Amino acid sequence: MRRLLCSFVLLMLFAVCCIGSASAAPSYAGYTGLLFVPSAETLQEGELQLAAQSIDFDLGNFNGFSISYGITDIWELGIANATDGPGVMDGASLNSKYSILQANDLFNLAAGIIIPLEDSSTGLYGVISHELRGTENQVVIHAGYGTGGIVDGFFAGVDAVLSPNLNAMLEYDSNNLNAGARYHFTERFSATAGLFNLSNLGLQLAYLHSF
Repeated sequence: MRRLLCSFVLLMLFAVCCIGSASAAPSYAGYTGLLFVPSAETLQEGELQLAAQSIDFDLGNFNGFSISYGITDIWELGIANATDGPGVMDGASLNSKYSILQANDLFNLAAGIIIPLEDSSTGLYGVISHELRGTENQVVIHAGYGTGGIVDGFFAGVDAVLSPNLNAMLEYDSNNLNAGARYHFTERFSATAGLFNLSNLGLQLAYLHSF
């Protein structure tokens, strides 16, 4: 945990010298989203997202990586792997998300599937994202329902853009309340710090490349 804190402090010091803009970023489970809660956003066609993350849980560390790719502007496909995850996500899994409806003035709707490659049940989820109007900063709310895995039941989250580079996040992942912040150093490189169950520190580094 001390190493995670030191790494994040160093990254934030480095950030003051960088200029960038916010872009789609992965959740700790690989699919685009907040911390564990998925959003209705998908990667654009030809976008490749790489991420590595670690969470210091009381029962052990959750360490993992993910690779996701935008097949089309409304369909992303990815693979994630986690080791030593204390009941969060163990082993490798495939994930796919498809944007069903993009009514930008109202809401976006997407559906996803998470397929563990080991002895776990497949999880399905649907999620709606809606941008609140009349707010000084961009605020997007997300809500949905999942049938297994990390999001097993009702989940919801709020994502607020505090600056062109910084997002603040609060979510309920169907089991725990989590909070975090995501900083986009550039359009390609981002770092996400999270407090899972408001007590366990996590850090993620992500890189986005467009073909």
